[in-house]
Amino acid sequence: MPLSPTCSLAIRLAAVAIPLTSVATAGATAGATAGATAGATAGATAGATGGANPSTEESWHHRAHLRAPSQMLPIGLGPAVAANDAGWIVVGGGHDPDIGTDSGSIALWQVTDGRGSDSLVEFHATIAHPRGGIHTAFGSAVALDRVGETLCVGAPHESGDGDWPENFQMGRVYLYSSLDRSLDRSKGCDGSRSATSLANVHPQWMLEQSIASTSPMVGAHFGATLAADGRRVVVGSPAHNGRGVAAGFAEVFVHTSEGWKSDGELVPPITASGMRFATSVALRGDLALIGSPNFTGSLMGDGCADLFQRTKEGWTHIARLVSPTPQFAGWFGMSVAIGNGSIAADAIAADFIAAGAPGETAQAQPPASGRFPERAGVVHLFSPVDGSTGNGWIAIDAITSPSPWCEESLNRPEAFGMSLAMAQGAIVVGASEACAQREGGGGDSMIEGVGVAYLFSRRGSTWRIGSRLTAPNAPAEVHDGYCVALGSAPPSTQPPAPRPTPPSTNGEPFIVVGRLGNPDHGVGPGEANVYGPTAPTQPAIDSASR
Repeated sequence: MPLSPTCSLAIRLAAVAIPLTSVATAGATAGATAGATAGATAGATAGATGGANPSTEESWHHRAHLRAPSQMLPIGLGPAVAANDAGWIVVGGGHDPDIGTDSGSIALWQVTDGRGSDSLVEFHATIAHPRGGIHTAFGSAVALDRVGETLCVGAPHESGDGDWPENFQMGRVYLYSSLDRSLDRSKGCDGSRSATSLANVHPQWMLEQSIASTSPMVGAHFGATLAADGRRVVVGSPAHNGRGVAAGFAEVFVHTSEGWKSDGELVPPITASGMRFATSVALRGDLALIGSPNFTGSLMGDGCADLFQRTKEGWTHIARLVSPTPQFAGWFGMSVAIGNGSIAADAIAADFIAAGAPGETAQAQPPASGRFPERAGVVHLFSPVDGSTGNGWIAIDAITSPSPWCEESLNRPEAFGMSLAMAQGAIVVGASEACAQREGGGGDSMIEGVGVAYLFSRRGSTWRIGSRLTAPNAPAEVHDGYCVALGSAPPSTQPPAPRPTPPSTNGEPFIVVGRLGNPDHGVGPGEANVYGPTAPTQPAIDSASR
């Protein structure tokens, strides 16, 4: 099931300043797998993924530009995106850090399954801050549960209760639910209702409740990161100072018969100032994964990710994961995701998890050019020992970029692993600093900082590249791939047409790639892009404002 990553402009820019340190010739497709216990390199192996050409193996295609609705201009769309299996897409609003204002809204689209023809990406609505706030960073983080029953919107710069300045930027989260009154909400927080039944009623959205931290603090930015699964939500506050300056804080909320209530704080075993716990968050069932890319373990900024499990006694810490190849400023945990065991026929029948380290240098078999660029980024995958989440976790794979080089003259890593999304049989990885080939040729052959997303699918014991997703005519320094999301459109009544379908879902799968933009060139209007697995019969949709 797609679990939407959370992307916060302010939080990630504060955590990352990737050094530009490498020059090399253009490389060939290559990947790697690594086997090691979490926290120490042991018995590492490396091998090429097989390097399938994205244009020939399960190639995905650009389907739509998502443009800023007029209500959100001039600031427009931000980088935060979410999607789910009911065909919903949510894109958060932009934010102008220079003057502290934002667009004050989020935008929603819905995708309908177009098997046998083009999928339709249709603008649905905007949702504005309930009190018209434009200084709260409303929409800088968004999350959807799998079936479209719960929509979460973070407003991390919103002032809390009390008087200024004691209440400054404590943060708040707004929770919306399906407006359809026929839905039975007695199922609790397990999210067991089918995506198809929800999609068929075409629900609108209603503000259900807003929540604040049970441990409020000035400048904590509660709601800077979000993840949702069923009627359960995890909220991150990476700037929270309760256990040290910017040590971070995360809390789980659950929907009950009395509304949304705190289900407990997620407490890591070791905290430290500046670790920014909850820079990234993921949630699936009774597992929550919290990333801390600025954590210093064996090396400064090598990062970590903490795994928690819900038991009868509450949320319990069960594992601290670190990179099998820890590196200075590797930022392991910048992005995190939780998958499930059905990634392949021979896969482990239990959960597996991923963590992006966009500052790491790959320790793997090099591409044909002789070596990987320094600090180009790595994504590490872990699985539970003996299939039991409580018996420890082991590193099983390391995924690297199939085309990490920009050009010999461009000294720039691509930040592979800046964002992650996972579904059955597939991983989407954002590389927000990547270069792209100039369309039509002429001038410089590569455009810097365009940003891309990569789709990988499991084939036996390796991960193969399915597509390199680049927005058509994207200008330099827009940083696509800063956020990514996986979703699927509800199945149509017609029988499915044969086609490659990573990720495997019941409906037409799609990928949403969020765009950071270039703060040096001003804010707005922003854009996100949608990709699908079938070649379109019509030009890509330009889903502009109403």
